[in-house]
Amino acid sequence: MLYPELDINGMKTEYDVIEMIKDTIDDGSPSDLDSAKDYLDQLGDYLAKRDSHILQTANINTKNIIEEMYNV
Repeated sequence: MLYPELDINGMKTEYDVIEMIKDTIDDGSPSDLDSAKDYLDQLGDYLAKRDSHILQTANINTKNIIEEMYNV
């Protein structure tokens, strides 16, 4: 199953994004905090797209299974 590609400020994994956000917050300047909020928004958008993709795939697979079971 292919998910949408994650790329937030060059980070490619959820773990790396979370660590980057923590580091950005630790830096502490107001602009760093704004950046951290932006990264969180981007991560949220990615997770929503990923979850939507998972649900779509599950629905397609369920439909295929039902059609095979009932020969529709």
